[in-house]
Amino acid sequence: MPKVKVKYYLTFKEITGRREEEIDLDGEGTVDELLKLLIKKYGKRFESSILDENKQLSPYIRILVNEKETDTKAKLGENDVVYILFPPSGGR
Repeated sequence: MPKVKVKYYLTFKEITGRREEEIDLDGEGTVDELLKLLIKKYGKRFESSILDENKQLSPYIRILVNEKETDTKAKLGENDVVYILFPPSGGR
């Protein structure tokens, strides 16, 4: 049951009202489990920002664990840092 630090940016910082928080995980300790806990905690706005219409991670969202991009099946370890963000975009 790892404890992880979650860092939020842009919309997610706005939805949660915080830049970061620590979360204790039960069960599998995966990114998917973490996202389910956060959706339960922060509700529909968080859910609609992170999931697509098929309830899958939106292609516009990037999840990084310890600064490396990962998928929702990844196992999380004690003191891992999880970043939830939109990829950078823009022009010149």
